[in-house]
Amino acid sequence: MNAERLQELAALNAIGTLDGTDLSEFNQFLAKADHASKAELASFNNVAALIAAARQSPCRPAPAVKTKLMEKIHAAAAKKPAGHETEPHAAKPSIFRFVRHGEGEWLPPLIPGVRAKLLSLDVARNYAMIYAELEAGVRYPQHHHSAGEECYVLTGDLCVEGHELGQGDFHHAEGGSDHDELTSKHGCTAIFVVPADAFLEK
Repeated sequence: MNAERLQELAALNAIGTLDGTDLSEFNQFLAKADHASKAELASFNNVAALIAAARQSPCRPAPAVKTKLMEKIHAAAAKKPAGHETEPHAAKPSIFRFVRHGEGEWLPPLIPGVRAKLLSLDVARNYAMIYAELEAGVRYPQHHHSAGEECYVLTGDLCVEGHELGQGDFHHAEGGSDHDELTSKHGCTAIFVVPADAFLEK
């Protein structure tokens, strides 16, 4: 089984739509796979679980949806020009995800006055992108960074290490650093990029 086929089956298995001969093929691979391969495939389930938690609708797609999707994938693969399979421009992403304003689920609150949504999670590259809203007067406690952290202020104000950040301002903290208390006088919204492993531990 080639890598592309394996990733296709693993992704379908993670979202619970793998069945029939596809499921049998996937289970046969798992029965012979080594520990490293099984651990890599398990990451599909971890990501799928977090994305499922952020879905706005709990509805499960009808079985016919998978059939139509697979037909389109195979049809697109059949149209690839011979000899161009390895060219970078020939590979196009098959899945796009959008989170509109007002969509998604708020994560369990860490401290009063702060709420956040998970926008994106990449376990392989070890990052999680989070949208956060801080109320006026919030004081976020001191904390340690196991890896680098990024912060981009969208609106409002945020005081970091004695620096007043406003709309459009950016801050980077190196891995191994310790942040003093973060504060916001009037409240703010911001995008944070944090290590995925640290996020998953919370």
